[in-house]
Amino acid sequence: FQSKSKYMSRFIIIDTCVWIVLAKEPNLYDLLETLKTILYQKNFVLVLPKSVKIEFERHRGQIEADWNNKCKRLISGMKDGRKHFPDYSEDLLKLHNDIQNALANPNSHVENNLKLVDALFEQAIPMNNCSELMLAEAGRRVFNRTAPALNSRSSSVGDCLLWSTVLKSIKKGDVWFCTDNKHDFSQGDRYDLPHED
Repeated sequence: FQSKSKYMSRFIIIDTCVWIVLAKEPNLYDLLETLKTILYQKNFVLVLPKSVKIEFERHRGQIEADWNNKCKRLISGMKDGRKHFPDYSEDLLKLHNDIQNALANPNSHVENNLKLVDALFEQAIPMNNCSELMLAEAGRRVFNRTAPALNSRSSSVGDCLLWSTVLKSIKKGDVWFCTDNKHDFSQGDRYDLPHED
């Protein structure tokens, strides 16, 4: 989103759902590192809305639990694989042991991602988007089913608070808004366009 302002700042605002995915997938560590590098460049600012921080902290324990459960399912599948593929039994046993050793070391999986997310949060500009006025506007959007609160089942005040942060930031510079919630924020199937509301 481009501001009509003459300021050159670029504000990066990331939805909680994206932070959760970045934290829980170890293969996305390099993407977090890239974001950190971008933020060291001139005119880039990460904005951390209070609502996003609160939601992320509420999911933190589940992020680690989901990763551990995913690994346990993988290990369990390897046990079955050894029965079905006896020719690869030794290779699967070695891989099985390597994964168990990796899980025993907390710095080998999502813990690294969480540490980097925490470092990025520390570096970010906090924004209190939970004032009474902003909460009232978010509630109005949810009640009236105004974007991003379009869905009667999954609409959240949090999404509306996040959107108010985008609107507030765009007065000061360009906003790079990243969300995985395409249906509520986008114009139909045109995910590159914000909803007309």
